Amino acid sequence: MVSVAMSCVKYLLFFFNLLFALTGVAILVIGGLLQSVYHNYSQFVNENFTFLPILIIVTGAVIFIITFFGCCGTVKENHCMISTFASLLLILFVIELVAGIGAFIFHNYLKQIIENRMESSLEHYDSEPDIKKSWDILHTDLHCCGVNGTADWNGKIPLSCCPIVNQDEQCTQADAYETGCFEKMYLFINQNSLILAGIAVVVAFIQLVGVLFACCLAHSIRKGYETV
Repeated sequence: MVSVAMSCVKYLLFFFNLLFALTGVAILVIGGLLQSVYHNYSQFVNENFTFLPILIIVTGAVIFIITFFGCCGTVKENHCMISTFASLLLILFVIELVAGIGAFIFHNYLKQIIENRMESSLEHYDSEPDIKKSWDILHTDLHCCGVNGTADWNGKIPLSCCPIVNQDEQCTQADAYETGCFEKMYLFINQNSLILAGIAVVVAFIQLVGVLFACCLAHSIRKGYETV
């Protein structure tokens, strides 16, 4: 049996697992929302970036599954399950750390990637329905026009560039959004990246606390078995 002090750790670890499970669900929801948002903008970003929401969803699911070992091990005071829980948390932390470093390196090239993809897709606006749809959604959602402004359209400004079209069902330069979509798209992704980075730091801290509690409890349980 565990001591009084370790009983406190046991309950703290159980509370941590509940918190961690909720975190996993929250991450799943965030990943799902990002997937729906970035699906519309897939024409403008690298394939590796569109993989990010899927990675977040998988991470949330893995976190939720890992809490099973933590909860069961804590309630049953099972040394093996708690040790497995701590090991899985540590492995997940290392994977997240490597992914974070990779994301930081990739972020340095993000601006150029977005600009290149936008300029390339703009050339196929009239010939590719999917690209046209993506651009129209981007114009409407971010209140922008073209890559760097209306000049990109050479006088043939799409209706989606205007909040209100004139009586002739045309979008004129005077009525169109002034800001280019590249600037707004980069700002949008950058802001979301900072939010995700903040969430990742909080989750990583929670994981390390969980590893500490799990190791303490596992050690106490093992000592209890050895003294029997």
